[in-house]
Amino acid sequence: MEKLNVLIGILGVCILTAFSCEKSNNSEAGICGQINFKPIVLSDSCSTIVINENVEDQFLVINSKEELQQNISFRSTIGDKGCDQAEKQFSIDFNQYTLLIGKKKIGLSTGRLINQSIIKNCQSNSYTYSATIKVDEGYTVLSNFIFAVLIPEISENTTVKFDIQAIN
Repeated sequence: MEKLNVLIGILGVCILTAFSCEKSNNSEAGICGQINFKPIVLSDSCSTIVINENVEDQFLVINSKEELQQNISFRSTIGDKGCDQAEKQFSIDFNQYTLLIGKKKIGLSTGRLINQSIIKNCQSNSYTYSATIKVDEGYTVLSNFIFAVLIPEISENTTVKFDIQAIN
């Protein structure tokens, strides 16, 4: 009987430790941590236009099909069917996902995304989307680098900060 009591005691300590209410250092600072996301890979055969074709920084949080249709458009670079894949990727279930999309003005013609992450701050109920764009060597012409990810649905009053850096 004594061994059973010891075993129950040890089991109790393990359960309390595993489900402790004590906050970690990150939680005390309000940081929940990295959020899983689904990157959207944009096609070369279709230009994705964010708001307009102006070469400028623009960042959007889109929570509905109506917002998507108002702010995002496509232009094929190869003919009638060039945007079919892009339009499929942007058929989003906004009951499950929020779209984070933007354009970053870069000083050369092309670039590539070399890393990206999304961090949730629980204390302020905000998100920070960070990305680094490696600007490729090439001819100098101002252009936009377009990026997009899907995250689990967030409310319209949630703050999203964009920290998008372009490096050479």
